[in-house]
Amino acid sequence: MKKRNLVLGMVAFMVGGLSLTACDPVKKQEGTILTINNGSEIAHGITVDDIFNKYITKSTGISTYYNAISEVIIRASIKETPEITTDAKQRVNQAKDDAKSNASTNGTKYDDELDKILQSKGVETLKELQDLYVYEKLKEKARNDYFDQNGGKGTFGLLKEYINQKVPYHISHILINVSASSTDSGYKGQITESEATKLIGTIKRLARGNETFGSVAQSLSGDSSSAEKFGEGDIVTVDTGYVNEFKLGLYAFDSIFNGKASNVDETRLESIHMTDNAKNYFTAKKTSKDYKIDFQEILDMEKVASKEKLPTGESIDINNNDATYYPRNIYFNNLFNSHQVSLITTKNKVVNGIEQKAFKNATEVPALAGLLDDGEYALCSGTNPILVVRSGSGDGDSGYQGIFFIVAEKSGLIENTETLTTYYDYTKTVEEYSKSIGTMYVNFNQQENKDYRQRASKIESAVKNYDSLIDSSIFTYYLEKGKTELNLKINDEIKVEVPKYVNGKRDGVEYLTLENAINQYLINTRMYKEYTTQNSMEKTWNEFVDSLQIIDQNRENRLLSIDCAKSINAATSKEDINNLTKKGGACSVTK
Repeated sequence: MKKRNLVLGMVAFMVGGLSLTACDPVKKQEGTILTINNGSEIAHGITVDDIFNKYITKSTGISTYYNAISEVIIRASIKETPEITTDAKQRVNQAKDDAKSNASTNGTKYDDELDKILQSKGVETLKELQDLYVYEKLKEKARNDYFDQNGGKGTFGLLKEYINQKVPYHISHILINVSASSTDSGYKGQITESEATKLIGTIKRLARGNETFGSVAQSLSGDSSSAEKFGEGDIVTVDTGYVNEFKLGLYAFDSIFNGKASNVDETRLESIHMTDNAKNYFTAKKTSKDYKIDFQEILDMEKVASKEKLPTGESIDINNNDATYYPRNIYFNNLFNSHQVSLITTKNKVVNGIEQKAFKNATEVPALAGLLDDGEYALCSGTNPILVVRSGSGDGDSGYQGIFFIVAEKSGLIENTETLTTYYDYTKTVEEYSKSIGTMYVNFNQQENKDYRQRASKIESAVKNYDSLIDSSIFTYYLEKGKTELNLKINDEIKVEVPKYVNGKRDGVEYLTLENAINQYLINTRMYKEYTTQNSMEKTWNEFVDSLQIIDQNRENRLLSIDCAKSINAATSKEDINNLTKKGGACSVTK
């Protein structure tokens, strides 16, 4: 990892130099930079004058030549159809109408408003504007043709890349909102009686196993958008905006805790950029078994959910009637407020003579292997563990706080590539999807044709747009195709001056052919993107672990014990309460 960081750090420095070399490394001269011989005569070409007159004002250095050559290749490779021409003319007419409207609204001249529109598009005339619109459509068709060749039926090339780079998780979840503050530091959270009752009731309904996870989510989840879809959330990827406890908790569980962690795909594991600091932290949590929430203690919490007064009717007055000392809050902080990814476990599946059927052992759920003691069970949805995390964003009207119950319907780390490409297949017909409901993302909980189409389009769009540098891949594809089919040649006599680096330090210049310089520019640009992505993810992991460690320290020194809650519940007088808070008492804490 350290060696990789060093290499990427060097690239981060180099890419800036390569893309912004001098003002222009090639002196203006006569001659053709690129030619395309499509038959007996030159069909397309680009000269140095073209570069200077059209592109030099928009970009500098190697990117100037890359943009220019890319346009020539696209125009030569994709035919302008009558439909494209008509569309471009209609857009030009719309621009003229907009100029007329703006002139009328602003009390200005039509020509002035039209010039503003032209300038905003980087052109000078309506003919150039139409030409620009044509090119935009040609690029769009080139893009679609590229996807058809590389990501459509059969190969699933781009789908596999999306899976390996973005690590998609198809998840369902239930959110139970609580009023505990985001600043409660893991040991002083406070919830209402009704919130405690709803939280416990949710767990009891899940535990009985008479309902699906989705049906419980539909009736109880505080996330209305997912509740109406039986708890189904958006696909979680490395760059989706889920809170850290939720997203990184998923990644941590599957890479560290999951009994099938040996199945983790190394390529996708690298894509989540989990730091050594995070690995060590969560490994220690697994070893200490500090990820279990005892089901019996949840039931005990239910018994004291309303406890706020002594039998005499007096308030439980500790530290000026601090509600943190209410028994339900002590239970809440102990059981749910660690911000760790957790499992709800029990050694007794029978409560009041009723079997809690949703509790499963490691034999029934392989993901639980190594996580449970002998005779121990964990709360599950089918064959998936239900993960529990405390998280939120902001407080009150500006955000939410709550407890998440999460199910990974399909893990982006554990499952193999073949399984995931089959699961996220977006190329089947509606009839094919309708024959196997619940087996794939597209037909998950959906039974209407329009739903199949919408969900297939959602995956297709995600695959096509996951790579912000996809245009460079498209350029390379058409460049190589043009060499074969169009006799495309880039003048290798033109040399480009680029910085030379020795051991990561700039050391003079070197001269590359134009094509080699462009290729190096594209390579460095992609590596720089990888570098920034990695740095961002590693920073997120480290900040997350830092916050968990602070919470751990606070809880170790300041968390009121469950024995304290039981003692307060049993207290009958003010004197009993006072004795509990004295040094050595059940409710005494380190200040």
